[in-house]
Amino acid sequence: MMRMPTPLLAAGVVALVACSNAGENIELPPLPTGGLGVAVYVDRDGTGTLTTLDTTFAGARVAIFGLGGLDTILAGATSPQGQATFTGVPIGRYQFAVVPASIGDSLPELTLLGSDTLRISAQPGSTFAASAVLAGYPTLTLAEARSAAVGRRVFVRAIVTSALQFFPDSATYLRSGALALRVVPSAHWPGRTGNNLGDSVIVAGTTARVGGQPVLANARILTVGTTPAPAPIAVSVTDLPTARNGELDAALVVLDSAAIADTATVPGFYEMRVEVNGDTALVRADSLLLVPKALFVPGRGLRIRGVLVPDGNGTWYLRPRPVNGEFTVLN
Repeated sequence: MMRMPTPLLAAGVVALVACSNAGENIELPPLPTGGLGVAVYVDRDGTGTLTTLDTTFAGARVAIFGLGGLDTILAGATSPQGQATFTGVPIGRYQFAVVPASIGDSLPELTLLGSDTLRISAQPGSTFAASAVLAGYPTLTLAEARSAAVGRRVFVRAIVTSALQFFPDSATYLRSGALALRVVPSAHWPGRTGNNLGDSVIVAGTTARVGGQPVLANARILTVGTTPAPAPIAVSVTDLPTARNGELDAALVVLDSAAIADTATVPGFYEMRVEVNGDTALVRADSLLLVPKALFVPGRGLRIRGVLVPDGNGTWYLRPRPVNGEFTVLN
């Protein structure tokens, strides 16, 4: 019977025990990390792209998710500079969202300016990923703007029928389709001081009522294109006092033939009462027009173009623009 040497067996056991703990104190290198950044801006001019007119938004809440995940991994608010920055983020792919409630109901339009997928890798120059979001006011049609509640900040897109530099109150008149809208007071964004007839514009303004009719107030205008000067809508004397039951409020119109019934000079205006077959309407020309009063005497016939303005008492008057051809003396 063969016996295994006991000392040799013991030595082998000791060796195994010793090897089982080998590397116990070896430290693995830390996993690489990087950073994520999300910027939030306010679209001030309505272009839907980042421009020098846009401003940063502080306090927007940004949530970070794993790619395809639903659970929030990280969250933070944008700084006064509009930046939400996350550091120490493990390499990988992430998605983000800006929480609409943190921006408020007045800026419901969120436009992604980059990708909503952010990737951090260990490659040089790839350890930080960033994107941006533009928060904007709602863009309304003229019909929607006219019926909107007072006090909403909105964008509208339309064509200029009368420019802000034409009248002392800086009113701009717009048309889109069959509808018109008055914008008062208005100013152009830096770079221009006024508009041309037919300019295609984006207007940022606050819905309001002036003279009993809808307007956009405290507005800023951005010119984005040009079109031919719009043609006026033909009206009769009976259409003018009611603006055709309000349908032509702020519209550019033309009265082809009417006789001057009487005239008066009042502060800021030269007024003419025009008449056809016993029906009358009021024309109020701004003093800056320098109307040749000697020509405009009772009995003479006129062709007049202008915009319809409410007087606040339920009636409208015709306000000629200071451009060539607004008045034509017929006889």
